[in-house]
Amino acid sequence: MSRYFLAFDLGAESGRAMLGRLRGGVIDVQEVHRFANDAVRQNGSLQWDILRIWQEMRRALDLVTVPIESVGVDTWESTTRCSARTATCSRIRITIATRAPKG
Repeated sequence: MSRYFLAFDLGAESGRAMLGRLRGGVIDVQEVHRFANDAVRQNGSLQWDILRIWQEMRRALDLVTVPIESVGVDTWESTTRCSARTATCSRIRITIATRAPKG
């Protein structure tokens, strides 16, 4: 019996959905959907177009024809934020993981 998992990898310029299948202790992975991740200017700064990203994620979910046990989302927010006052820069990593309920 196979178990299926869907992972979203959101990068600075593109995103992709990967379907993992676990069978007999072996996992194999295939790309289900890939899409551009273009920034939009909002409130004077460049930001991710979160509504478009959500639409692309929904499209990937629609493309999967097997029951999925869980979904994971990984993203790297690579915008460097700098403070002239403290002369420091920081980068932020965001990871969201979900688990399917047992039962």
